[in-house]
Amino acid sequence: MSPCDCVRIETHFVAKGVGRLLAWLLITLSLDLVTKEIILRWMAEGTTRPLISGVFHLTHVQNPGVSFGLFPDGTLWFGLIGLVFTLLLIVWYYRWGKELPWGYLATGLLAGGALGNVWDRLFRGYVIDFLDFRVWPVFNVADIAIVVGCGLIFWGIVRTEMK
Repeated sequence: MSPCDCVRIETHFVAKGVGRLLAWLLITLSLDLVTKEIILRWMAEGTTRPLISGVFHLTHVQNPGVSFGLFPDGTLWFGLIGLVFTLLLIVWYYRWGKELPWGYLATGLLAGGALGNVWDRLFRGYVIDFLDFRVWPVFNVADIAIVVGCGLIFWGIVRTEMK
C-alpha cells in the first residue's frame, strides 16, 4: 500500500463522518424548528395541554434566557455565543471527535440542537420550550439533542480511555 492509498482511505472515512455529522445536524435542526413551529401555530403562549395528566404536558413557554430562564436579558449574546460554540464544535470534531465512537452523531446532535436554539434567540428573541414533565423546567427538542450529544461524547471518551 502506497502513502497515497492511506491518504485516500483516511479522506474517505473523514468525509463519510462529516456527511453523517451534517445529516444528523440537519435532522436535529429540522425536527426542532418544525416542532416549535407547530407549537407556535397550535398553542398560545402559556397554554398547557395534558397528554398524560399530571405527568406529561405540552406547555408553550417563551424563554428569553438560557437554561431554566436564567439571564433573560442576554438573548443576543447567548445567540452569538451559540454560534461560536457551534463553530468550535465543528473544529473539535475535525481534531478529535472523529476518533470517538459515534463522534459524528454526538457532534451532529450538539450542533443541530445549539443551532435550533440560536435560531430562536436571533430571529424570535426567545427560545420556544414545550415539553413539560411537570417536575422539571419545560424544554424542547434542541435541549434533548444537546443532552444526548454530550452524553455520547462523555461515553465515547470514557470508552476510549478504558481501552
